[in-house]
Amino acid sequence: MVSTNLNCKEIFREAYNNRYTWPSTFNGYSGKCIFIDNEKSVEGDFILDSNFKPKIIGISDDNISKKISSQLFEVAIHRVKRDFTEVHKNNNFKFLGESDKGMKLEVLGKNEGDKYIVKDKKINMVFRKIHGVIIEIFVQEFIDTGDGFLSKKYSSQQLDIETLTPNQKYWNMRIIL
Repeated sequence: MVSTNLNCKEIFREAYNNRYTWPSTFNGYSGKCIFIDNEKSVEGDFILDSNFKPKIIGISDDNISKKISSQLFEVAIHRVKRDFTEVHKNNNFKFLGESDKGMKLEVLGKNEGDKYIVKDKKINMVFRKIHGVIIEIFVQEFIDTGDGFLSKKYSSQQLDIETLTPNQKYWNMRIIL
């Protein structure tokens, strides 16, 4: 593809609008979660209430429970239906390249420096500044809800905002509904 022929904002809009969003009557959901890092694998259950507050069950390691809770909250809050124009009216998108992972886009404007990879009309990589750190998430599997796509299996890592060096090891999480 030639980048001059791409409307990156429209490509991102299509993927953004292809996400699963909660119905207005969202009352929570539950499932199983598997947390995996290089050293161990831990399985548990979760409940996400109607206010997006996660509860982790069956995992005694508080550090792992906090990581799972944080990721569930981020997944949940980004499923609230908000119009693309409202969220991204002060952003534009720049084509950075393409690989087998998809089309890499950089945000220009209000959220300058955020990056995404879009493939098959789905956002499968997020690189965003959140709460003073960079969060980098790669989605390996999606759940097709029939009303949009929800991430099912992904890896996450926090990076130092200045040096972009990892603050923690990559870890993987799988959600089973």
